[in-house]
Amino acid sequence: MIRSLLVCDDLPSSTYGTGQRLLSLQRALAKLGQCRILHLTNGASEPKEAADYRAPLPFDFRASRAAWARRHLTFAEARRDDSYRAVFERIRNEYPFDLVLCSFFRNASAVPTDIAPCFIDLDAIPERTGPLTRALWPLTLRAMQRRARDFRTIYVIRSSDAALFKTGATNVRVLPGISASAPATPLPHNPDARRVLFIAPAGWPPNREAVDWLLALDVPRALDSLGFELRLVGQGTEAFAPRPGLSCGGFVGDLAAEYEAARLVLCPIWTGSGANIKLAEAVQFGRAVLATAHSAAGFEGFLQPGRDLLTFDEREQFLPLLLTSLPDSNRLRELEINAVRGARHFLNQAYIDRIIAEDAAAIFGQPE
Repeated sequence: MIRSLLVCDDLPSSTYGTGQRLLSLQRALAKLGQCRILHLTNGASEPKEAADYRAPLPFDFRASRAAWARRHLTFAEARRDDSYRAVFERIRNEYPFDLVLCSFFRNASAVPTDIAPCFIDLDAIPERTGPLTRALWPLTLRAMQRRARDFRTIYVIRSSDAALFKTGATNVRVLPGISASAPATPLPHNPDARRVLFIAPAGWPPNREAVDWLLALDVPRALDSLGFELRLVGQGTEAFAPRPGLSCGGFVGDLAAEYEAARLVLCPIWTGSGANIKLAEAVQFGRAVLATAHSAAGFEGFLQPGRDLLTFDEREQFLPLLLTSLPDSNRLRELEINAVRGARHFLNQAYIDRIIAEDAAAIFGQPE
């Protein structure tokens, strides 16, 4: 049996997807044996749960633009940084952990992989949004691949990401992003639902951009003409002015009630890296989804566009697709059924547990 596991990650309270990803991994690890958690934080936010140890992140993401450029030019996020070795050795002396799980772009550089077997979670490869990051990408990728060879297993969210790291003897596994808050059993079909739901905490810029776009299209008016309404939920959405066809709930404590009243769930996200956990959450709740191709790409290999969810590539495709899909009850019901099938097979905690257990067993033998 594994005696202990060391989980190295920070848990920003404002980042829903990061928190859900970490929570699902923690739950899987906790089933293998005693689990002690190390939160590496730069002080920007406090962990939601008590930690056994705390240490600083190797990078301060609030640093100056010069420091940001220097970090990229030296490929610091992908190189080993031994300045924190003493921290890990002290922790190991106080509590002899057997396995380390860490996040690539947060703290992998600080982890001395020779102390214990290490798994690495590559939640998403950051977008190359500027000329510097795009120009350096070939060299950055090479540095990442070199560092990745130090880890026993790499967890990625997409098959295309896995292909980038299948080098040498490294074990690369695709773990989908899931909502740890979703129920194990999907909600029943609600034929009377009249809401188009978008869960969009306004603190995340891609959400705010999407809401502004929906309102600029006057989606509430179009929905109101068909007897539906756009429902916005999440902290900050209460600030949007009311109008016909628009309902804003702000922060809500009962997400199940929101999904129960939803005929269709939107994920109109155009920017940002990683898996849109809210898309997975909608599928796990058993609801039909209409998403950008950008959002759906985070679930390639697990959800098939056109079969498990509706997707659109161009902005002008959205409104016609939305308005023709809502009256088509048979089509929406088909999407719900297919989505539930995908959630049952892949987008659930049991699937994450099985993958983690297999990889731990490969190192330590079958856990008791």
